[in-house]
Amino acid sequence: MKSILALALVVALSSAVYIPEWKSCGVQDAVWIPTDIHCDNEMVHNEPNTIYVCGNVTKDVTATKYHLNAKEFGVGVINKDLKLKIPFVLTAGSQFCFNYTFTIPSYVVGSFSLEFSPFDENNVLGCAEVETSLYF
Repeated sequence: MKSILALALVVALSSAVYIPEWKSCGVQDAVWIPTDIHCDNEMVHNEPNTIYVCGNVTKDVTATKYHLNAKEFGVGVINKDLKLKIPFVLTAGSQFCFNYTFTIPSYVVGSFSLEFSPFDENNVLGCAEVETSLYF
């Protein structure tokens, strides 16, 4: 019986998602307010990982892209817009989630942050920031 419980615990832990430290970095009247951020795995060097960023929508708008800004020690190292394959109509009261698959190269060490911001054609709709550290 103990073996079965131990095996069940190992299976449950191995299928758990990783929840990094995060915060909202959007303005107070943002159209999209982050509520949940999680990754498939803990952040490590040279291993693909997917981050999922979800938030509540406060008014109707169409998201066409999202912006990724990665900073190491406060200095921008990645700054790119990622166009959505299909524009996503956001409805007030709904939740909008997007994901991004990435690999952190081994030369990225120390503290760094990842900022995710959905956009319509011209305006940022909100912002979520993940902070983490990786060392050798």
